[in-house]
Amino acid sequence: MNRMEKHIQQVLQETQCAAEEREELEEELLTHLQELKQSYIAQGESETKAEKLAIVQFGGSKLIGRGLQESMYPWQRGLLYIIGIASLLFGVLFHLYTLYVLQEPSIGWLAIQLTAGAFITLAAINIAFIGKHPYFLHVMGMLHLIWHAITYLFIQGMPMNQVFLFLVYLILLIGFQLVFLFRNSYFSSAAPNEDARKRWEIKIGYTLNLVFGMAVIAIALFFLWGLLLFTGWSMMALYAFIPILVWFVFYKYQMKFIARKPVVSILTGLLFSALAVAVPYAILVIV
Repeated sequence: MNRMEKHIQQVLQETQCAAEEREELEEELLTHLQELKQSYIAQGESETKAEKLAIVQFGGSKLIGRGLQESMYPWQRGLLYIIGIASLLFGVLFHLYTLYVLQEPSIGWLAIQLTAGAFITLAAINIAFIGKHPYFLHVMGMLHLIWHAITYLFIQGMPMNQVFLFLVYLILLIGFQLVFLFRNSYFSSAAPNEDARKRWEIKIGYTLNLVFGMAVIAIALFFLWGLLLFTGWSMMALYAFIPILVWFVFYKYQMKFIARKPVVSILTGLLFSALAVAVPYAILVIV
């Protein structure tokens, strides 16, 4: 691997593009760099010096790589930073509230909240690596959202005049998370290379699929809340998480299927989401 190829590899380390897209981008960038080199050779420079001058004119690897990241995946890293840092800040603020106002701090809750926020922030810092695995990033974001939804249900039981701002904060944070999940799903497909109509179909497919997922999660959390309210914590409460786990597994398939058959995927997503809720609860009733 020569100097120019190493420079292109360093540029690509700053982007989250998939393997196929990375190969195309590598070829395109290397062609451009070779053209710059040939222009310097034509001016009388030696091959070695022409390579150095071409790399200098091309630009630093971090600067070019991050520019490519933002052009191909606009605000992907920024949204992760917002969600991660906002989660860390919320953890600290709410912990101070429970410590000094309620005088009932939950160290366990704080540990989970800070850990979740730290993982999202680290994902933003290492977007070039973590972005190559969109499904893992999606699951991490979804688990983070579910945790905040549980926190929202927990806070609602507190005096509204004291926790109103916390509830608004959480609603905004959950909104940012939903936006990121949609964008992560969309960018993981080949949608940008399709025609306008196909892109709209794919966007609608991802939107509705996330709506189905939110419905599954909401029903599961409501069921969990009911179990905890009337029976307390028990192994039976774990049944509430079965639809969520089933939907996670199915969504890995859906992320690829939506890009190919967006209209059909809407129907399969609706059917599977209904089954994900109905079957575990039917088993629970029978048992």
